Parts: sequence; C-alpha cells; structure tokens
Amino acid sequence: RLYATQPNLRSVVTFVAANVAQLPLKCYERVDDGDRRRDVDGVAPRLFSAPNATKTQYELFYRTVLDLKLYGRAYWCLVPDTSSSSGWQLRPIPPSWVVDHRGTDPFAPEALVLTTREGGRVEADASDFVIFSEPDVTDPRMGCSPVDALKQVLSEQISAYAYREQVWANGGRMSAYISRPKDVQPWKDGQGARFAEQFKAAWSGNSGSRAGGMPVLEDGMEIKSLEFNAREAQWAEAAKLSREDVAGVYHVNPAMVWSNDGQT
Repeated sequence: RLYATQPNLRSVVTFVAANVAQLPLKCYERVDDGDRRRDVDGVAPRLFSAPNATKTQYELFYRTVLDLKLYGRAYWCLVPDTSSSSGWQLRPIPPSWVVDHRGTDPFAPEALVLTTREGGRVEADASDFVIFSEPDVTDPRMGCSPVDALKQVLSEQISAYAYREQVWANGGRMSAYISRPKDVQPWKDGQGARFAEQFKAAWSGNSGSRAGGMPVLEDGMEIKSLEFNAREAQWAEAAKLSREDVAGVYHVNPAMVWSNDGQT
C-alpha cells in the first residue's frame, strides 16, 4: 500500500530495482580453484535468458529486487518444464502469497504455506524454492522489511498530504485583496459592491477589458497579495527530509534520484 501511494518510497525502490535488473548478468563454470569458464549453453544461462513463458530476465530480477526491498523477502519457484529450452521454469512468487513457514529447523523453513486465489492454502516443499531475505535479527527464517523502519516517516508524510489537501479544499483562494484606510469616508448605498463588480469586470479573467494592466486606485487604497508560503508551513523541508530518510534506508545517494542543491 505504501509503495502504491508514496512517491518517495516508490522512486527509490524502483531506482534500485531497475539498476540491478539491467546489469548484464553472466554464468560461469568453475574449472579449478583459479579459473572460471563462461557458460553460454548450459542449463543456468538458458533458464535465466527465458525464466518462464511470460517473463524476461529483466522482469525476473526487477520483480525480485522489488520484493526484497519492500517485503524483506523474495521467492523463486523452480519447477520442471519440458516445453522450455532449459527444461525448467523459474517463477517469482509474491511474498504476500506466502503466509506461513513450517518446519522444525530454526534457521530455514522446510515448507511454505501459500494462499490460493480461492482463499485456500497450499503447503509446498521449501526445496522447490530459492529464498532471498533481508536479515531479521529475531528470526533467521524470516526477512525484515526495510519499509518497517520508514513507517513513522511515511505516516507523517501521509498526514501532511492530507492536511495540505484539506487546506486547498477548505481554505480561502484569494491571491490578493484591496484595502482602504480606516479614516476615509465609508462607502454608502452599495458603492463597495459596485466597485467590486466594476473591478472584476475590468481587471479579472481573460475577458476583462483592462486585464493585465495596472489599476489606479483612490482614497489611499492598496493591493496586498496573499501567497502560499511552503517554507513557513515547513512542507518543503518535511518532504526533503522524507526523501533523505527513504534514500538512507536503501543506501542510495539522494542526488542520484532527485535534484539536490550543493551536489553536482
């Protein structure tokens, strides 16, 4: 949900995923302790060049990095496939589908419990999966999502966006107003209303007869502007801080993703 709604989180995570996925990954065969030979026709390179019938190598690794950086876990399901050139197919499994780990081994799961589209559960042998995980200091079998460290920062941003939306929806939308000195003779018999209508007709909108010109005011009148000041509201600083926090958790220089003053 945060990935879908928070632009700072999405920007950093997709930046990392895209940069990893576009790397020219290669397979090697170990000849001896001091030599490796490039493998271009083996099972592994053929499998990675066409992981399955619907995904490319780029899409496989993009999805894997995305899952790992959002959930702290990523799963590949490896199953035989006689129709593929490698004899296998590799499917990335969304971590949200994996609802439980089973087994007595405290360091690695022996079975995975997955949800089905109909709402049921299926238990699968963990040996059919390649499991990636961010280290969890409390449970070696589970991954620790980096997003957990950002939830408070992101929740503050959500509240700030909601408040700003309320201000735009409910606040007054005046860019300027005209003031008259308090010691001048008060307007009578609707003079104020007529002045407002005449001023609007002459100086406002695309159809105003004098729009874009400079009005000449009387009686010591002054035009005073009302402008939204993001600095006073500290929204700009809060947004920048959120960006830096998200980038810091994922070890990305903020200047790599956003324009940052002071860095070339």
